[in-house]
Amino acid sequence: MSAMSVEAEAGGRSAIRDLKARYCVLFDNRRFAEWAELFTGDAVIDMRDDMLEGGLLQGGGPIFAARIPELLGTPRTFHRVHEPVISFESSTSAKGIWPMEDLVIWPSDHGDDRSGKQLHGYGWYYEDYVQLDGHWRIRSLKLVRQHLDLTPA
Repeated sequence: MSAMSVEAEAGGRSAIRDLKARYCVLFDNRRFAEWAELFTGDAVIDMRDDMLEGGLLQGGGPIFAARIPELLGTPRTFHRVHEPVISFESSTSAKGIWPMEDLVIWPSDHGDDRSGKQLHGYGWYYEDYVQLDGHWRIRSLKLVRQHLDLTPA
């Protein structure tokens, strides 16, 4: 833990919670250009526990904003995160662990083996954050699902 003041730590926690809330809202509303701004330019997303191919994305938000819709297609998504564990390494660097639940529903005309199916997952986001120009950004995100149901929608 860093030697941050109580006020600075509380402000950082609040800002990181807000960052994660915006992550969910923007993703679920398919506002990927805005979603991309939540990441650093060298950020990494690791979903290899879920995906055999394409599960490691590198290069920051604009690359993620292009690749995520290609990987998922056009499902409706619903992300929920719960009370995190946030620890500060310094006044500009932090780590977070978020319990998560997501629901992904593909339309019946999706065009691949996911058509008409839904994925309901439960697990954890492991994230690293940095503060740049006064704003917290996601530097790395690892999704680890503990349980996954894939059923007809």
